[in-house]
Amino acid sequence: MTFPEITTAGSDADQGQRGDILMLCHRIPYPPDKGDKIRSYNFLMHLLHSGWRVHLGALVDEPGDLEHAKVLQRLCASVKLVSVSPLLKKIIGVTGVFRGRAMSVEYFRNTSLQKWVDERCKALQLHAVLCVCAPMAEYVFRNARLSQAESFADRSEDRMPLLLMDFMDVDSEKWRDYAASSTFPMSNVYGLEAWLLRRYEQKIAERFHHVLLVSDEEATLFRERVSVKGHVSGLSNGVDLETFAAMPPVRNRRMFFCGAMDYLPNIDAVEWFVQSVFPRIRKEIPDAEFVIVGSKPSSRVRQLGDVEGVTVTGKVPDVRPYAREAALCVVPLRIARGLQNKVLEAMAMGRAVVATPEAVTGIAGKATRDFVVARADAGAFADAALTLLRNPGHAEAIAEHGRRLVEDKYRWAACLKQLDILLQQQSADSPVVSPVHSLPAGEIGNNDA
Repeated sequence: MTFPEITTAGSDADQGQRGDILMLCHRIPYPPDKGDKIRSYNFLMHLLHSGWRVHLGALVDEPGDLEHAKVLQRLCASVKLVSVSPLLKKIIGVTGVFRGRAMSVEYFRNTSLQKWVDERCKALQLHAVLCVCAPMAEYVFRNARLSQAESFADRSEDRMPLLLMDFMDVDSEKWRDYAASSTFPMSNVYGLEAWLLRRYEQKIAERFHHVLLVSDEEATLFRERVSVKGHVSGLSNGVDLETFAAMPPVRNRRMFFCGAMDYLPNIDAVEWFVQSVFPRIRKEIPDAEFVIVGSKPSSRVRQLGDVEGVTVTGKVPDVRPYAREAALCVVPLRIARGLQNKVLEAMAMGRAVVATPEAVTGIAGKATRDFVVARADAGAFADAALTLLRNPGHAEAIAEHGRRLVEDKYRWAACLKQLDILLQQQSADSPVVSPVHSLPAGEIGNNDA
């Protein structure tokens, strides 16, 4: 599967007209094959299309992703990609706890990338620094110039760049959820990480000019948990409506779930569904099927493939055929933060969605009209799925409303207007954007977390 043609400013990387932006990502934003990468990829493309010169620094924890370096080098004014070993970084992250530092922050810290950041800050008059994910703030805090002020709440120094943080989710709350759903000793480990991250989020809130979260609900939660001195707002994810185009209805007994299958909330979701919900559905509809689509299935997920009627695909080059061949998308998340791309994409493809309340938080739709919400109770969730499987006309009506919702409210261009407003605070006289050219084709994977 290839990306549709996507345009970006200029005929080469150095033709941006509006100034320089340093963008720091905890994962390489190309290809957009995972929830956080989809968001950072669309941020990047929007900035380029708007005429900014983007200097991109990112970590790479999937060796295959490095093959896309040339694409980013052609699009951006400068690029620094650093390969990291996930196992080694996890060890380093754990050791950081003994120094009172969050594992997540230590995991994404890299001296080579820090050196590059310092060089960019010295050589350029940056308009803004955009950090994607809380741990990337460390590169700001460790830069001599950017960290010189007592507080970044005001920009008294004319040359101080605008500091923007895209948290996406309230990450400390996710670890708090992990702690609540785990047993000793991991409950203590997760609880400590939640506390350390909360403290770090507070530091960011005090030092950055503006912080973004993936929904208004998540932004409200952040304000409740952290004493905020700067500005906080929600900036929703969008959907590529051409790539995830509406599909013809299909009337069968197949359900699917799509996500990164080494991610704890997804593992918990499909395990609970197969063990507690699916047997109730099969009792009523013996030929019902459940397909788990996603890369890196853990051993727990792979074992679910031994259950009759359950298929575990592993990584696939294109998730859309699995949606095309299923009547229903189920999203039984019991642990969830932010806004779920998997829900928006399923609705965009014209598939009815049955989800827990946690899975649809932040989506501006109406339950029973745009999607079906069932609490994380085996009987309730099974009943909701059975109702739609037995009444395909009703499922198709919900699917049609769901598609209309994403068309009306979740186009990326509309969602990213908030980013334009923030950047224009110091660039009201920006010149007209240059002509456009297209992004090369690449694969769309299935790692949406």
